[in-house]
Amino acid sequence: RELGTYLIVGVNSDESIAQCKGSAPILNHDERVAMVRSCKFVDQVIEQVPYIMDEHYVSYILNDLRIDFVVHGDDECLVNGQDVYKTAKQAQKFCTVPRTPGISTTDILGRMLLIVHYQLEKKKDKDTLNISHSMLNFIPPRFFLTSRLQCAFAQEKRLAPKSNETVVYIAGAFDLFHPGHIELLKQAKRYGDYLLVGLFSDDSLVRLGRKPISNAHERLLNLLGCSLVDDVLLDAPIDGLDEHAIDLFCIDFILSPPQQHEEAIKLPQDAYAIAKRRGLHQCLSFQSTLSILDIAKRIYIQYDTLVLRYNEKRLKEGAYYAAATEREKKKEDN
Repeated sequence: RELGTYLIVGVNSDESIAQCKGSAPILNHDERVAMVRSCKFVDQVIEQVPYIMDEHYVSYILNDLRIDFVVHGDDECLVNGQDVYKTAKQAQKFCTVPRTPGISTTDILGRMLLIVHYQLEKKKDKDTLNISHSMLNFIPPRFFLTSRLQCAFAQEKRLAPKSNETVVYIAGAFDLFHPGHIELLKQAKRYGDYLLVGLFSDDSLVRLGRKPISNAHERLLNLLGCSLVDDVLLDAPIDGLDEHAIDLFCIDFILSPPQQHEEAIKLPQDAYAIAKRRGLHQCLSFQSTLSILDIAKRIYIQYDTLVLRYNEKRLKEGAYYAAATEREKKKEDN
């Protein structure tokens, strides 16, 4: 987004992804579109985009959408040896941005594969599931959040609600941010103008028996990047906001998720007692669309294929960072 003033994001079709990557995407097209639309950095979304940019598509985005350039990370994007962005490069309308260290879909996939792997190991008849201990050598890396990165995600967030605005509060884990969370936040935002989201800490979730897949820093960036969220309360109390906090943040509604939603975490006591006494509590009621469990089930179905893809991508990422380190060394030597 820093390269221009208007960001258009194309979402590849399920069919083109399956054809080019060898397996269907874990999230379907509508789910991925919902995620991109919720991103505060995105101005417009183009659906059903081909994975490989041919001349017809490049002509469409250059002439009809009047884009100035196509952007991708500075790692190679090849399908059967063919450069996905060859046509855009030939038109001299291609630009790269460096990868952000520590942020990787391959990393997230690896964590989910590890969870599914542990579940599969508990089954008695492993042979029918084609499980091999050597297939998955994933060690969860630590994600480090810098002030620069946090500021980049927090930009354009309002400092405080206006005096005439209705402030809504909802708290949860928001782990492995997905379309089910987007729907929850949409429902919450209908209650007011300013949505304050409480984020439970890693330690709090562990105490509740809900060890998160993504750490608190990652979960924070996901919420900060969501256009529905106006502010985030870090280390939100799992026993609910007290009188002082409610008055401090000028909260008008305190919401709880539907009972069937994964964010309806079983708390040690009634976390909404004060909110109920003050007439601020409302329980959301809608059909949950997606959960981490649903995503894990989809990974289970494609487990072997995804493990192979993960190991291949991890090698490529390792080679990318090794080459980047070598380039930096050469610059220092010169």
